[in-house]
Amino acid sequence: MQNRTIERFWSKIPDRPPNACWLWQGSIYQNGYGAFSLNGQNRPAHRVSYLINVGPIADGGVIDHLCRVTRCVNPDHLEAVSNRTNMLRGIAPAARAHAAGTCLKGLHDMTDVYVKSNGERQCRPCQIQAARNRRKRA
Repeated sequence: MQNRTIERFWSKIPDRPPNACWLWQGSIYQNGYGAFSLNGQNRPAHRVSYLINVGPIADGGVIDHLCRVTRCVNPDHLEAVSNRTNMLRGIAPAARAHAAGTCLKGLHDMTDVYVKSNGERQCRPCQIQAARNRRKRA
């Protein structure tokens, strides 16, 4: 990466206190993540920060914000992980259910699961009940 590009990147982060979030001051995507133009294409700023400061991101890897601040580009707050790991660390319903060891509805523990062909795990008792409900409606 050219020095001029790196200087342009750093100009978008005027304050970089140690151990704190470095909030991106450039363009922001609608989802709250920073955007940086690299080689004529917009790239997520946190991924560019990781690339500059840590190195390449493995194929299929995503960058997890350990601080949970989407505008943060502090490399100490970023970790390259698999998409699955990133999702399970989050606060979405599936992540909360996984952490609790229950199905998405919170009704059953995930010891009795059905694994779909795409690898997705589903609660077998919930699937049985859903099938019964479909048959009743038909």
